[in-house]
Amino acid sequence: MAPGLGYDEQGSLANYFLITFITIALVPTTFFTFKSQLQPANVKALTDGLAVPESRQRASREKIFGKQKSKKKGISKKAIFLILGWSAFAFLAHRIHNSEAIENVIYNPFEILGITDSLTEKEIKRSYKKLSLKFHPDKYKLQENETQEDADAKFVEITKAYKALTDDVTRENWQLYGNPDGPQQREDVVAIPKWVIEGKNGSWVLAVYGLVIGGILPWLVGKWWFGTRQYTKDGTTNSTAATFFRRLDEMTSVSDLISILASASEFTSPASEASKKVAKDKKTIKAELGALEEAVRKRATELGLEGQNVDWEETGLGEVMGGRFDSLGNKRAGVLIWGHLLRIQWDSPSVREETAELLLSLPPLLASLLNISLSHHWFSTSLQIMHLQAYLAQATLPTLPNLLQLPHITFEQAQALESKVRSFRSVVGAGNGDRWVRAFNRIEKEKKKALLDEVKVTDNETERNEMDSVAKSWPKLEIVSAKFKVIGEKNIAPSSIVQCAFKLRLSNQTTSAVEPDAKKVEEDSDDEDESEAVKKAKDEALKKKTPLTAYTPYWPENRPLKFWAMIGDIKSDRVIVQPVFIPTIYLGETLSFSLQFQAPPNAGHYTFQATFLSNSVVGSEVRKGMLLIVDEPVAEAESEDDDISDPEEDSLAGQLAQMKGQRVKSSKLAGEDDDSSEEDSSSDEDGPRGKKGNDDSSSDSDSD
Repeated sequence: MAPGLGYDEQGSLANYFLITFITIALVPTTFFTFKSQLQPANVKALTDGLAVPESRQRASREKIFGKQKSKKKGISKKAIFLILGWSAFAFLAHRIHNSEAIENVIYNPFEILGITDSLTEKEIKRSYKKLSLKFHPDKYKLQENETQEDADAKFVEITKAYKALTDDVTRENWQLYGNPDGPQQREDVVAIPKWVIEGKNGSWVLAVYGLVIGGILPWLVGKWWFGTRQYTKDGTTNSTAATFFRRLDEMTSVSDLISILASASEFTSPASEASKKVAKDKKTIKAELGALEEAVRKRATELGLEGQNVDWEETGLGEVMGGRFDSLGNKRAGVLIWGHLLRIQWDSPSVREETAELLLSLPPLLASLLNISLSHHWFSTSLQIMHLQAYLAQATLPTLPNLLQLPHITFEQAQALESKVRSFRSVVGAGNGDRWVRAFNRIEKEKKKALLDEVKVTDNETERNEMDSVAKSWPKLEIVSAKFKVIGEKNIAPSSIVQCAFKLRLSNQTTSAVEPDAKKVEEDSDDEDESEAVKKAKDEALKKKTPLTAYTPYWPENRPLKFWAMIGDIKSDRVIVQPVFIPTIYLGETLSFSLQFQAPPNAGHYTFQATFLSNSVVGSEVRKGMLLIVDEPVAEAESEDDDISDPEEDSLAGQLAQMKGQRVKSSKLAGEDDDSSEEDSSSDEDGPRGKKGNDDSSSDSDSD
């Protein structure tokens, strides 16, 4: 040990050291663990915004996917860590509480001699003589439990205190260094118990040190490093991203996307944990997969997806049924995805649970597909990928009836009801932006009841009320205004940064807010100045509102209603502005939202399309064609009055200007008399020329 360093004799500093690092690890782990277990406020807000009560939706999900197990059997590794960690924290805290406090005594000779600091030197000397006579080693009688060394140390301490008050050198040392012996060597204590470095424990300490530093730590770092290298920023494996990149193209359809999703390496294993409990060997897995495949094929035939005029390859089912996948796991994933989209009710609880796990693993895969498509700037393919998310949330397909999104209705009933609603389109006034659900919702109550009775939709009053509630709360996004602008400029110049400003409004039949005037909103959009009081009032009003949650009983979890915004060029099938989620929008509220991009490098007229679509509702897409006019940059006119004066003719700059034929200013070195005489002589010599000048000037004045 180096001079000035020592080990913790009592172990109290080591306790502080250990409890600090344990606290750093325990507090965030405990916070996030309990945060995930408790229902946060935003989740409660989502359940409050449901058109159908949460209990009813939960019952529907349990019927489709089975009862979701929120907790696994046994104690998790995180729980064991928290139990052991807090137990160690309590043990160390108890030891710290019972340990002796670290003494940090300031040397005080007056206190040692038992006198005050106001005494004179004679009085100090008198007090010292009394104490020296009392505690002299030759005269002092040892007390009980007292040794001769203690008596000698006491006498030395009294003598040293006396010198600190009477001897000049000793007194100076005490005043400067706090000790009569002068500066002392500083001793820093390492927060390691002394028993750790004792010779008998050295080999064990070295073994543990080598195991941690040379084994466990490199293993953890390597596991983290090689684990992160296997995944992309979207959370998918590199092999999955490579497969997606190879198979995705600009002509990919929704059915092709399903096959590409199923080819992910995440599904290479024969089955999920839920299904492995039932199907343990490959032969059993193949038999179960064959039964699932046959059920999908039968359901597709019932819905008209398989027929004489429909090719399996064109529908995307042929790839699943034809066995073009590399593994049984990928083929099984494709069958389960199609089974979900065709709304097949599986009898096996393990298959239901496996379907729920499969669906919840799809969002990062879809995000990876979307990013690959956007890297190629494919507009139509990106739209297909975003549409697929809504199809998966609602368990439907583009060719299936839109009214399947309503509760308690079958495919046959939705198809029949849609044909009936078609005859009411002129009555309900369904415009180009409306979809079947909103068109159905606008039918009068009595006619709607007659239609439901005619197509034999459920006659249960509660279920019909839920259907009506979902239809009334069906979201409708409106583009109130949209325009291109460049901040601080009237025109849009080539390659300038363009802001596409939108005014959006979300409504449904239950919205009681007044429809905004589009012209007024567009005029108000230019006025960006808003007082802090108004902004604060708006923020407080928004806090009291509830964000909407999409009605998605065929998705394992609640889904907040979100809308993408994207700008593209249909003619070239290129993405101009990549899709982003717009901020949370509330019913009846007008939301200001903008997208930013760089204008084309050449002047001209460009037609773009702004597209808004939901991630959870099918048929909610809103499009708006927009014309971007890029003007040629206007050159600023040069000012005729130059601020820089002409150089004098006698200066070097003036001589250079004369050589270039530029204007110069007459020299001011000569006096006024010289100027006037020069002017007179000039007028005398050049009389006719001066007269001509006058004549010209007079003629000019006459003409004026």
